[in-house]
Amino acid sequence: MAARLMLHSSVCQVERDAGEFEHQASLEYTVTAVDAELLSTVVMVLALGVFAGLAVLLVARYVSLRRSVSIKDSEPLSEGEKRGIRTWARRTKLAFAGAMSFVVLNGVLLIVTNPAPLWLGWLGLGTGIVVVAAGLAVHFSGRCPRCSYNIGFQSPLLLPYRCERCKTPFR
Repeated sequence: MAARLMLHSSVCQVERDAGEFEHQASLEYTVTAVDAELLSTVVMVLALGVFAGLAVLLVARYVSLRRSVSIKDSEPLSEGEKRGIRTWARRTKLAFAGAMSFVVLNGVLLIVTNPAPLWLGWLGLGTGIVVVAAGLAVHFSGRCPRCSYNIGFQSPLLLPYRCERCKTPFR
């Protein structure tokens, strides 16, 4: 009888432990679902921010092109000015290549570690934002030596043939 009572006590303990484990697992699932939902919301807000930023850039470009420009010096660019423009174009290409390499490596890392820990997703998202912001800062730092028009407005990646505003040739 004592052995039977002990066996019943052990079975009850195992059932309680299993129920507790299931409860903890369901709590972990809920936390993960909430975190995934939060991550999804953050990504959506960032996407909306990108669209708003593009709209602001479009308006800024329109306003900038409407301003009149008086160019006193319509000569071709000097070698120093051309060198500065080419340096900007090279930095822009490197920033773009670095950002795309990061995106590919981040995707491969998340696939290899599938299922990836949530902190890895947040780390990738945060680092991606920093890399893209740095690339955009480099891209929009280039200006025409004559009229100071932002070359990044008119060129997606490569050096344009001439300034959109004052028509100074860059090449």
